[in-house]
Amino acid sequence: MVRVFILLLLLTFFLHAEAFRFKEERYLYALDKTVTREGTIRFSSGGLEILYDQGGQSLLYYKDKLVVVKGTQRKVLDLNRDPVMKTFFMLLEAIFYDDSEKLERFFVL
Repeated sequence: MVRVFILLLLLTFFLHAEAFRFKEERYLYALDKTVTREGTIRFSSGGLEILYDQGGQSLLYYKDKLVVVKGTQRKVLDLNRDPVMKTFFMLLEAIFYDDSEKLERFFVL
């Protein structure tokens, strides 16, 4: 029940979000193949949401939590336990909001 409430709360943050289309390419060395996925990323003051066109997967990022939705399954992850993933979402937000202070922590300008 708590997960449903968190998901509904997160979805309300994204109703007034700014959305952008994206194309993601990954090269799989083991298969010697490039995999391409397309989707939409929405930014709001509360966090961000990534919706993939194919596969029915979406990622909802809010503060230190990541909700992964695949079909009817929902998984809530604490990003304090995954610093690489947390850094990825922090960088996305910093780039979108032009937060040079946050970017300077990761890059030499």
